[in-house]
Amino acid sequence: MTMALFLSPIVAPAYSRQQPLFYAPTPSLACESAALTERLYSAERIHLSAEAAHRLHEHQKAHCHTLTIDQLWEPLHVRGSLVEIKGVSPNNVDGLRLYVPQTRLTPLEPETSPSFTFSPIVHQPTLPPDLPFVGFGLYFIWRGIRFLRRRRRTWRVIRTLITSHSHTLFERRRQLLTPNPYGSTNPNRWHKEKETFCQSVLLPALRQKKLIQFWPIWEKRTDRFIESCTRRTAPKHPPSPTFEPPETLSPSHDRALTSRMEPLDYERYCAQILQRAGWQTYVTPTGSDQGADIIATRRQVRLVVQCKLYSRPVGNKAVQEVFTACKYQRAQLAAVVSNAGYTRHARQLAASTGVYLLHHRQLASLDESTPQPGQASFL
Repeated sequence: MTMALFLSPIVAPAYSRQQPLFYAPTPSLACESAALTERLYSAERIHLSAEAAHRLHEHQKAHCHTLTIDQLWEPLHVRGSLVEIKGVSPNNVDGLRLYVPQTRLTPLEPETSPSFTFSPIVHQPTLPPDLPFVGFGLYFIWRGIRFLRRRRRTWRVIRTLITSHSHTLFERRRQLLTPNPYGSTNPNRWHKEKETFCQSVLLPALRQKKLIQFWPIWEKRTDRFIESCTRRTAPKHPPSPTFEPPETLSPSHDRALTSRMEPLDYERYCAQILQRAGWQTYVTPTGSDQGADIIATRRQVRLVVQCKLYSRPVGNKAVQEVFTACKYQRAQLAAVVSNAGYTRHARQLAASTGVYLLHHRQLASLDESTPQPGQASFL
């Protein structure tokens, strides 16, 4: 629609209304007033007094003209037997409007027209010669501005979505880039996670807003923005190693410390306690731990630990999971570590399966004063 508005004054042809032209084959009188013309031609059929004839003659000299054969006229309006005409020839009648009986005019035909030279004046609107170039220039400028605005809008949508999911992306990056038991990380899992986020979050939003054609322009910048956003985004609670286990910590201070943790922070916190006790620890990635959050080894002894950061007693489900993980990992010891207590069913199941129920403050002395399986004690 906008393109049509730009191009309509350019491609539309100049239009001039063409009316058939007439001439008077015999000299005839035409007056500026229709009433005067009717009186003039009715006087030929009726007898007028001398005084009326004199007044009519005076009006004729002032307001009437004689139509000659070398003049051309364009009809405008018909009023009864009269027609309003406008002169279009250059013989001193151009633009003159008169009234004359229709019977006094004859259409002009090139084959039967009288022999005289006449060049009709045709008024057509003229356009500046550079107007087409101006129209096309304005059109392309409008297209360019529209393209740039939609391009910037695409980036705003992408940036807003990434910022709103920054905390989730931060946690997923930290989980997927957790080192394996050999100390190395696999970045391919994090790259696949970013692709999944783009395919499931960003692209559907761009398709809904009809901005998907701008995605290739911002794809690389989106990847860099996700990296920078997940590196600088702070989680709701500071991650470890901020929560380093102190040498001595009172129960009240211990509760205050764990209340500011997240589950992943708690797992690393427990792993550091085991490391200080001489264990070699590995925190398993989320989703692929098979029930074991920490795998620790010391003196040919393999230990699997499931960490539970709870505000209520831990049930027997955690005991079942860590017992299964112990068999799967071929470990000699299995333990559930929590900051809270354990239910009666959990203690009964742990006693029959040989799973230790511990508080995280007991990890440092696991091989010395560890309670019997199922007999949890808290300092």
